[in-house]
This record gives sequence, structure tokens and C-alpha cells, in this order.
Amino acid sequence: MRKLLRADFVRMKKSKIFFTGLAVLVVFGILDAVNNYRLALKFEQPLSEAFSECLFQSVILFGIIFAVFCSLFVGTEYDEGTIRNKLIIGRSRVGIYLSNMLSCLGAAFFQAIVSVAAVVIVGGILYGKPDMKAVSFFQLCVVSLFSCMAYVSLYNMCAMLIGSKSHTAVINILLAFAFLIMAAYMASRLNEPEMMTPFEMSVDGISVLGDKTPNPHYIAGGKRAAYQFLLDFLPGGQSFQIANSSMQKQILHHPALSCIYSVVITAVTNVAGILMFYRKDIK
Repeated sequence: MRKLLRADFVRMKKSKIFFTGLAVLVVFGILDAVNNYRLALKFEQPLSEAFSECLFQSVILFGIIFAVFCSLFVGTEYDEGTIRNKLIIGRSRVGIYLSNMLSCLGAAFFQAIVSVAAVVIVGGILYGKPDMKAVSFFQLCVVSLFSCMAYVSLYNMCAMLIGSKSHTAVINILLAFAFLIMAAYMASRLNEPEMMTPFEMSVDGISVLGDKTPNPHYIAGGKRAAYQFLLDFLPGGQSFQIANSSMQKQILHHPALSCIYSVVITAVTNVAGILMFYRKDIK
């Protein structure tokens, strides 16, 4: 396992995909911080509040960046016959699977930490101090890293089982966008108010508030609980909530539970992936 990891990290240092993904996250975070600063000055928003809003904006891209990297990094081993050669020289399938998982996870952790650190540094110069508590910042960072683990475990499983770099990339990228679209949809439904107050036109042509009426788009009961669970459970939902400052309270309400959800996804996908990879015919 140690030799496999060493070889993977050496290959990662030469990977253009790895550094391109890192650059995208860093540049996105910095540009968002600069743009948010400009808007804060324009609309006279407190800088400390504006800083807190942009701290974790780059988290929204984690799923997409990791999908691309994991697919190409692991898929290259199939295309070049590296996995077959590792098996020929006696490396175990479990060791190969886990070494790829840990290598991709190390890359994801590095990209995540550097991208957030870049925003903290640039934001500190522009804004000063954020109004977010240090413990809240730490909790969001930890939950973000755990969600990275869930992302990577899913993408690595697909890459190890599909065996084609191009097919894996398409499937994982579609999966990443599906996570974000689902999260955005569920969040919008959960944010619908229970009651609506329509505007009505008076005889004088003046708009006045009408009587409150039930909102037909509001969801309640078991459906609401299911939406909230999926939003909290899936890595795309966690990333969406962390990236949106107005939704971070939900994560901060139970950060440990969010981490447990990610551990469950990681454990299940790795166990299932190893079992299926063990039976896979490597050509």
C-alpha cells in the first residue's frame, strides 16, 4: 500500500488536471471575494458580514472539480494498463482500490484547504475580520472536508468499476451536476413560505396587501422531512448549504451528524466498490 501511494503521489505532482482544478477553485474564490467586496461597498453592506458570505463560495464547485480529477486520474491507470501491471506483480485488489481512494482524497483535501485559505488571505486584506465565530468557521471547514471524502469515495468507486476514462468522466460529471441540481431544487422547495400574502389593486390604483393564503408550493409532513434529510445527507446538499451563508445554520445546528452522514456514504461505497472490484475482470 505504501509503495502504491508513493507512486500515486509522484504521478499527482506531474498531473496538469490536478493543478488546473486547484487553479480553478482558487481563482473562483478570489474573484468572488473581490466582486463581493465591490458590491458591499456599493450597497454599504458591513464588510465583516460580506466577508462571511464569501468564505465558502468555492465549496459549491468541489463536486465538479473532484469528479473530473478522480475520473481522469484513476481512468488513466486503466487506459495505460497500470492496474493490470500492478496485479501482475502481486499487488492486492484491495490495496489498489484503497490507494487510489486515498490518493484522490489527498488531492481533494489539498485543493479544498488551499482554495478556502486563499479566500481567507485575500478577504483578510480587503475586508478585515469576518463576523463569523471561529468555532463556526472550524465546524464548516471540518464538514466540508468530510463531504470531500464522500464525493471522492463515490467518484473513485465509479472510476474503479467502469474502467474507461472517458465513460467515467461523463458519468461522474453528470453525477456532480445532478447533486447540485437536486440540492438547489430541494433547498428552493424547503424555503417556500407556508403562507402567501398577495398584492391586490385597490380602486384608487394603489397596490395593497391582500389576505394571507396557503402557499400551494409549500411542502410539509413526511415529504418535507425527506427533502431535509436528503439535503443534509448527500454531499451535494452539504456543499450547497455550506456555500450559501443563509443556509449554513442548518449545518451548524448538527455538524457532527453531517460528518457521520459522509462517513456512512464513504464506508458503504468503499465496501461495495471493493467487493465489486474484487470480481471485476481486468483486461
